[in-house]
Amino acid sequence: MNSHKEMLQYVGIGENSTTDINLSVYPNPVKQSTTISFTLNEDAQTTVDIFNLQGQKVATPANEFLAAGQHQLTWASNANISNGIYLMKMHIGGKLFSQKLAIQR
Repeated sequence: MNSHKEMLQYVGIGENSTTDINLSVYPNPVKQSTTISFTLNEDAQTTVDIFNLQGQKVATPANEFLAAGQHQLTWASNANISNGIYLMKMHIGGKLFSQKLAIQR
């Protein structure tokens, strides 16, 4: 049986390679909304998901094919998301980047 699995390269929190895409999230802590800025070196399918510490997905601010260049996404945290620590996971092509977020209203 032949099965094809996409190979992801995981890039963890605080690793230097997040600078490869110039990833920044501001403001952090998030009061009402935050801006996610990043640069793509090439066209790529880009997905951004927000997870709570129990591993439950609480939001998907982006899931689209984006052209190479600089991008900004605005994510408005809704009232159903409580204060606390969250993890943003960003899939860009075959790489996975992550960033810690704090929600503080």
